[in-house]
Formats: sequence, C-alpha cells, structure tokens
Amino acid sequence: MGKVKRPLGVSIIAILQIIGAILPVIIVIAIPIYLYNIKMEYLLNDPVIKLSLIYVIIMIPILILLAIGLLKGMNGARIITIILHFISIITALISFNIISIFISFIIIYYLTRPHVKDFFYGLQSGILY
Repeated sequence: MGKVKRPLGVSIIAILQIIGAILPVIIVIAIPIYLYNIKMEYLLNDPVIKLSLIYVIIMIPILILLAIGLLKGMNGARIITIILHFISIITALISFNIISIFISFIIIYYLTRPHVKDFFYGLQSGILY
C-alpha cells in the first residue's frame, strides 16, 4: 500500500479557504478607504467595522491552518471544516443566502465521500486519482 494521492477537490477546498481568509481583509478595510476616501480612525469608530475586524482577525489563522491541514491530509481539519460549513448553512438559512447553502452543502458532501475520507485516513480505496 502506497501513500494515498490527495484528491483534487481537497486542494480546491483548501485554496478557497485561503481566499476566504484573505478576502474579508480587503472588503472590511481596503474598499471603504479606497472607494469612499474614509480615514482609518473614522472607519475604526464604527462598531460594525470593529466586530467585522475582530471576526476577520480570529478567522484568518483558523482558515489558513484548516487549509494547511486539509492539504496535509489531517482528518481533524476535515472534521472542523465540515462543522464550520454546517454553521455556515445555519447562518445562510437565517439570511436566505441560497448560494452559500449550496456551496457549503457541496463541500460537506464531498468531504464525506469514501475516497476523500480514505485520503484523510491514509487508505487506498482502489479509485484512480
């Protein structure tokens, strides 16, 4: 039995998580300053912006570590990613965000497929990659 090759979908999910970690920084800080010429001290006085920044600061390392874990085949990263996407589905249901529900459902479905689980458990499933 050789080492199981990483499925392409796992790599794509990891890359999307890295993009998902970096993109909020641009949205929360760079766009308001650039588009509206808002000074940073005014921006940081807004409570919504403050909460968004706290969320971004917390989520950036989490998403990057999960992405690295997915790429390395760490099952804990797969499980936590599934949990975060379940939470995403709940919040998307509240806000009626159909696209987010669909994407999270696909990611959960994919990460629970036998050949993907085999990668995280280090097993050969017999499926050609």
